[in-house]
Amino acid sequence: FLQRGKAFATRFLGGRLASYCVERCYAVTCDCAEIAWRYYGVQKRKVVTMHLGVDTDYFFPVRSAEAQEEREALRKELGYTSEEIVCVYSGKMTEEKNALILAQAVNRIRKMGIPYSAVFIGNGVQKERIGAMAHCKVLDFMHYSKLGAYYRGSEIGVWPTNESSSMLDAAACGIPLI
Repeated sequence: FLQRGKAFATRFLGGRLASYCVERCYAVTCDCAEIAWRYYGVQKRKVVTMHLGVDTDYFFPVRSAEAQEEREALRKELGYTSEEIVCVYSGKMTEEKNALILAQAVNRIRKMGIPYSAVFIGNGVQKERIGAMAHCKVLDFMHYSKLGAYYRGSEIGVWPTNESSSMLDAAACGIPLI
């Protein structure tokens, strides 16, 4: 009873008061919308579901000769051969997101003679350990407008433990996700 009372006082009442001052509350899924009105007190009529989108000016599959040339040039710049299967990860390299597990998997697969490599884009506490592993390149955090080329230059997008909005962008570039 005390926990429910505390949740009501700290979440529901605050959310209800805030909802009187806003025109809309945007939720990215139907579940999020329900949580907003059921648990956070947002007036149900003000909750609108608006799914996350992708900027197709930056995130698109390889469908033209120009895009194919860009892909090949980037792979050459990064030192990848056409035979290599390149995995890409973008985002924070934290213990919670655990990008290190991808680096470890790439090295295990590589020991079996399968030409896997990985490129990691971002920063975080795991960055140095990932960068020290063979067949793993680490690039600094970059503006989202540059990420599409790296997704198109890869065969697989991998986010080991947590979902990321980057997954939508990678999928829009036509690569499968793990």
